[in-house]
Amino acid sequence: MDGASDRIIVVWTRLTKISFIILPFLLAGSGFADSGSVATEFELKGQAYQLEIADNHYLRSRGLMHRTSLGRHAGMLFVYPRAGNYRIWMKNTYIPLTVIWLDAEATILDIKTLLPCISAHCPVYGTKQPSSFILELHASQVSRFQPGDQLPALLEVQ
Repeated sequence: MDGASDRIIVVWTRLTKISFIILPFLLAGSGFADSGSVATEFELKGQAYQLEIADNHYLRSRGLMHRTSLGRHAGMLFVYPRAGNYRIWMKNTYIPLTVIWLDAEATILDIKTLLPCISAHCPVYGTKQPSSFILELHASQVSRFQPGDQLPALLEVQ
């Protein structure tokens, strides 16, 4: 190969490496990083919330990852086909969240405020009782809810 071909290969290799570094940041600021789901309004304890519904494996595995903001009365409702020991982590989640585990009757089992995790090893969180729903809300909403509260509006998604 001649010198010009070698330079082209070196430049192409560098551009390829740079694009793999930059691409995740570009996607995080675009609609591609979001789940693409439409928010549905639910009234929970007298307050309207805009909730995205995560009712399949793909949406549940993505959750609110890569979001840089979340409205004060917004969040995501994880819906599972049957009660189980469902756990979450905060991997690549850039905002603190109030996380609520609920049983099949939409009764709150447990509530935790979870902080972002951008390390390679993030803790996993769950509850001791089987849950059918997990509700992720803006961290400021933690004081609005208590274990034992019922959120019957969530039963509309089953």
